[in-house]
Amino acid sequence: MKIAFIGGGNMATALAGGLIKRGQKASDLHVIELDAGARKRIGRLRVKAFPKADEKALAGIQAIVLAVKPQQMREAAGALAPLVRRQVVVSIAAGIRLADLSRWLGGYRELIR
Repeated sequence: MKIAFIGGGNMATALAGGLIKRGQKASDLHVIELDAGARKRIGRLRVKAFPKADEKALAGIQAIVLAVKPQQMREAAGALAPLVRRQVVVSIAAGIRLADLSRWLGGYRELIR
Protein backbone atom coordinates (compact mmCIF):
# COMPACT_ATOMS: atom_id res chain seq x y z
CA MET A 1 0.00 0.00 0.00
CA LYS A 2 1.27 3.47 -0.86
CA ILE A 3 0.88 5.90 2.05
CA ALA A 4 1.47 9.64 2.28
CA PHE A 5 2.07 11.40 5.58
CA ILE A 6 1.11 15.06 5.81
CA GLY A 7 3.62 16.30 8.36
CA GLY A 8 7.03 14.79 8.94
CA GLY A 9 7.48 15.21 12.68
CA ASN A 10 7.91 12.68 15.48
CA MET A 11 4.62 10.83 14.96
CA ALA A 12 5.07 10.44 11.20
CA THR A 13 8.67 9.36 11.67
CA ALA A 14 7.67 6.76 14.27
CA LEU A 15 4.83 5.40 12.14
CA ALA A 16 6.89 5.30 8.94
CA GLY A 17 9.81 3.68 10.74
CA GLY A 18 7.55 1.05 12.25
CA LEU A 19 5.97 0.27 8.88
CA ILE A 20 9.39 -0.11 7.28
CA LYS A 21 10.55 -2.44 10.06
CA ARG A 22 7.49 -4.59 9.37
CA GLY A 23 8.30 -4.91 5.68
CA GLN A 24 6.74 -1.84 4.05
CA LYS A 25 8.87 -0.58 1.16
CA ALA A 26 10.25 2.86 2.02
CA SER A 27 9.74 3.91 -1.59
CA ASP A 28 5.97 3.45 -1.11
CA LEU A 29 5.93 6.01 1.71
CA HIS A 30 5.69 9.70 0.87
CA VAL A 31 6.05 12.52 3.39
CA ILE A 32 4.87 16.06 2.76
CA GLU A 33 6.72 18.39 5.12
CA LEU A 34 7.17 22.14 4.73
CA ASP A 35 10.29 22.39 6.89
CA ALA A 36 13.50 21.46 5.04
CA GLY A 37 15.22 20.26 8.21
CA ALA A 38 12.36 17.93 9.08
CA ARG A 39 12.30 16.64 5.48
CA LYS A 40 16.00 15.85 5.75
CA ARG A 41 15.51 14.03 9.07
CA ILE A 42 12.66 11.83 7.87
CA GLY A 43 14.46 11.32 4.55
CA ARG A 44 16.98 9.22 6.47
CA LEU A 45 14.33 6.51 6.41
CA ARG A 46 14.67 6.56 2.60
CA VAL A 47 11.05 7.63 2.15
CA LYS A 48 10.17 10.11 -0.59
CA ALA A 49 9.92 13.59 0.96
CA PHE A 50 8.14 16.51 -0.68
CA PRO A 51 7.92 20.21 0.30
CA LYS A 52 4.21 20.51 -0.52
CA ALA A 53 1.12 18.45 -1.25
CA ASP A 54 0.55 18.30 -4.99
CA GLU A 55 -0.32 15.78 -7.71
CA LYS A 56 3.28 14.50 -7.83
CA ALA A 57 3.49 13.92 -4.07
CA LEU A 58 0.16 12.07 -4.03
CA ALA A 59 0.56 10.08 -7.26
CA GLY A 60 -0.58 6.50 -6.65
CA ILE A 61 -1.23 7.10 -2.96
CA GLN A 62 -3.98 4.96 -1.41
CA ALA A 63 -3.97 6.33 2.16
CA ILE A 64 -3.15 9.76 3.55
CA VAL A 65 -2.18 10.12 7.21
CA LEU A 66 -2.69 13.59 8.63
CA ALA A 67 0.15 13.82 11.14
CA VAL A 68 0.12 17.53 11.91
CA LYS A 69 -0.60 19.24 15.21
CA PRO A 70 -4.31 19.85 15.87
CA GLN A 71 -3.88 23.63 15.53
CA GLN A 72 -2.45 23.09 12.01
CA MET A 73 -5.11 20.64 10.85
CA ARG A 74 -7.54 23.10 9.29
CA GLU A 75 -4.84 24.68 7.12
CA ALA A 76 -3.37 21.30 6.13
CA ALA A 77 -6.78 19.89 5.24
CA GLY A 78 -7.65 22.99 3.23
CA ALA A 79 -4.49 22.60 1.14
CA LEU A 80 -5.24 18.90 0.66
CA ALA A 81 -8.94 19.31 -0.24
CA PRO A 82 -8.51 19.80 -4.01
CA LEU A 83 -6.15 16.81 -4.21
CA VAL A 84 -8.03 14.01 -2.44
CA ARG A 85 -9.75 11.57 -4.76
CA ARG A 86 -10.24 7.99 -3.60
CA GLN A 87 -7.71 7.80 -0.81
CA VAL A 88 -8.60 6.95 2.74
CA VAL A 89 -7.67 9.90 4.95
CA VAL A 90 -6.54 9.03 8.49
CA SER A 91 -6.21 11.65 11.22
CA ILE A 92 -4.00 11.00 14.22
CA ALA A 93 -4.55 14.47 15.70
CA ALA A 94 -6.22 14.64 19.09
CA GLY A 95 -9.48 16.52 19.44
CA ILE A 96 -10.33 16.87 15.75
CA ARG A 97 -13.88 15.77 14.97
CA LEU A 98 -14.55 13.91 11.74
CA ALA A 99 -17.34 16.35 10.88
CA ASP A 100 -14.88 19.25 11.04
CA LEU A 101 -12.24 17.38 9.08
CA SER A 102 -14.78 16.48 6.39
CA ARG A 103 -15.86 20.12 6.12
CA TRP A 104 -12.23 21.32 5.83
CA LEU A 105 -11.67 18.72 3.11
CA GLY A 106 -14.60 20.06 1.09
CA GLY A 107 -17.09 17.39 2.19
CA TYR A 108 -14.75 14.42 1.69
CA ARG A 109 -16.08 11.37 3.56
CA GLU A 110 -13.46 8.60 3.34
CA LEU A 111 -12.10 9.42 6.80
CA ILE A 112 -10.76 7.49 9.76
CA ARG A 113 -9.85 8.92 13.11
